[in-house]
Amino acid sequence: MKNILIIVLLISIKVSLAQNLKGIVLNTDLKGSITPIQGAMVRWMNDKNILTTDSNGVFNIPFSETTKKLIVSYVGFKTDTIFVAEK
Repeated sequence: MKNILIIVLLISIKVSLAQNLKGIVLNTDLKGSITPIQGAMVRWMNDKNILTTDSNGVFNIPFSETTKKLIVSYVGFKTDTIFVAEK
């Protein structure tokens, strides 16, 4: 398994009827090059609904009412769990 860091940047929080978290999943290689990861899986801990990132590494997921831990995974990379403090 590659030991490359998956970075999730929280771009914005959109407030509407349903509150969502929008972000981007990026790969930083050992040379410092940053590229978006298409098809990374994003889900809330203890939630079976999985979203995948688009061709630019972007995801848009509804906030969870039960957990604050966002899990990001991709084949060949170490899974990362991010704590999301507030809406």
